[in-house]
Amino acid sequence: MAATKASAIFPLLLLLPLLHLLSSGLAAAGPEDCPPFSCGQLPDVEYPFRRKDDPTICGWPFNLLSCDANRSTFRIGSVDYFVTQISYEDSTFRLVDPNFANGSCGHPAQSYTFDDMLATDFECSSNYWASFMSCSETIQNDARYLLVSCLSRKDTFVYVIVAPSAYELVYLHPGCEYLSMIPVADDAFVTPPSSAIDAFSILQKGFNCYIPGRPPHWKSTKIHRCLKEATSMFSDRITSKRLLSIVSSVVESEHHFVACVAHDFYGTYIYRIPIAVNVLILIVQLLIVLFILGRFVIAPITLCVFLAHKLWVSRASVDTVEKFLRAQQTLTPTRYAYTDIVAITRHFRQKLGQGGFGSVFKGELAGGLLVAVKLLGNSKCNGDDFISEVATIGRIHHVNVVRLVGYCAEGSKRALVYEYMPNGSLDRYIFSSNPTRPALLPRKNSST
Repeated sequence: MAATKASAIFPLLLLLPLLHLLSSGLAAAGPEDCPPFSCGQLPDVEYPFRRKDDPTICGWPFNLLSCDANRSTFRIGSVDYFVTQISYEDSTFRLVDPNFANGSCGHPAQSYTFDDMLATDFECSSNYWASFMSCSETIQNDARYLLVSCLSRKDTFVYVIVAPSAYELVYLHPGCEYLSMIPVADDAFVTPPSSAIDAFSILQKGFNCYIPGRPPHWKSTKIHRCLKEATSMFSDRITSKRLLSIVSSVVESEHHFVACVAHDFYGTYIYRIPIAVNVLILIVQLLIVLFILGRFVIAPITLCVFLAHKLWVSRASVDTVEKFLRAQQTLTPTRYAYTDIVAITRHFRQKLGQGGFGSVFKGELAGGLLVAVKLLGNSKCNGDDFISEVATIGRIHHVNVVRLVGYCAEGSKRALVYEYMPNGSLDRYIFSSNPTRPALLPRKNSST
C-alpha cells in the first residue's frame, strides 16, 4: 500500500521540478546599472521603461516613454496615451485616452475589441468595456443605452454602454451599428453609470495594461505564486491517507495551477507551457493507473487462470487413468493402495535400480511372494504410458516374460508391482561384459 501511495503522489512531485525549471527559465536578467528616473508626474520609473536618450541596455526599445513637464505618454499604435500610474507590484500601468483626459466628449482615439486587446503585446484586458454605437432612432426603455448628445445629429443618435466585456453587442438593438470600443479600469466601475456624463467620468480614469517586457522575475514570481497555491490546496484537500483522497487532491491541485496561470498569462505562449506539463502529468497518472491495475488485478487473475488450467490438466490425466481402471475390473493384476505399496516395500528400504521412468524397490507380499515395485516418477510417466503398461503386460502370462502382479494409482502416485526376478533382468544379461554369466532361469510355476 505504501508503494501504491508513493506512485499516486509521483505526478505532483514531477510537477514541482518542472515548474521550478519553467519559472527559472522565464526569469530574465535585467540590467542593474540603470537608475530610476522621473517622467512627467511619475516618480521612480524603472526597468523595463526607458526614455529616448537612455542607454540601450536600459529598458526595452518598445517600452519608450515620452516625458514633458506635466505628462508622460506611451504610444500604442498611432495614439499617445497618457500614463497616470505605474504599479510594479501588479506589473500594470494605467493609460488614459487623450480624447477623454479632460472629461471632454468624443470617441475613443482608436478602437479595440476584446480579442484585439488580448492579441496585442500589451494585454490591455479588462472586465468592463465602453462601447459606442450609432442608432437611426432613439432607444426607449433600456437604461443601459446612454445617449451622447454631443456626438448625436438630427437623424443619428450615438449611445454608449458601459458593461461587462462585449455584453452590449449581444443585445444590439435593430437599427444600431457598432462604432468603437475601449476598456475601462475595473476599479473605476463602481456602479453602472446613469448618464453619458457618468460614463465619460469613468472613461477619464483610463484603463490598465500589463507592462510590456515585465520586470525581471515577474513571470517567475507569478508562476511561483500559482505553484504555492496549488501546493497549499493539495495539503488542504487531503482529508485522509487513502489512495483515492491523494489522487483527487493531486488532480484538483494541477487544475488550479493551470487556471491560475491562465488568469495571468492567457493569450501568451507561457499559457501553453503549463498546459503541456499538465497533459504530461495526466499521461503519467494514466500509466500509474494501468500499472496498478496490471499488478493488483490483471496479474492475480492471470495467475489464477494459469493454476486452474494446470489443475484441470492434472485432473484430466487422473480421470483418464481412473476411467481405464474401472473398465478393467476383470484384469488379473491387483490394485493396491499407496499405503500398501509402502508396506510391501517396507518404506522403500531396498532399492534394486533406477530407470528412465522411476526407481525399482524390492518388496514382499503377504503370502511371501517376492516382488519388484517400480515407483513411477511424475515428470517421466504420463497417464498414457501407465495405461499402456497395465493393459499390455497385465494380460501376458508367459514363461519368459515377467508377470505384472499388481499396480497402484492414487492421484499422481503410481506404481507397478512385478514378479521378482532373482537373476536380474533380460537386458542386463544381453549387454553383460561377462559372457560366462549363467542364463536366466525360467519361472518354476508358469502358465500360458
